Amino acid sequence: MIDARTLARLVRIDPQLLCPVKHRSAEAQADLTVIRARAALVRTRTMLVNAARGLTKSYGERLRGCNARGMKPKAAEDLSPE
Repeated sequence: MIDARTLARLVRIDPQLLCPVKHRSAEAQADLTVIRARAALVRTRTMLVNAARGLTKSYGERLRGCNARGMKPKAAEDLSPE
């Protein structure tokens, strides 16, 4: 009942507040999905690089050339076997 009253008041103040919802087109939705997937991959990559840095740091070592784009197996060549 309170929700109905609130909606009625909103309509009286500004009818545009309750205009019909416009859904995204299929193409826009697909584009948004790609953007969100890429963002998730970038977050995951960053977390993995930070974890690798932290794990090697706990042994008193560092990964050389350790950035997200340049993370390669060669970065771990100078590490001790442990």
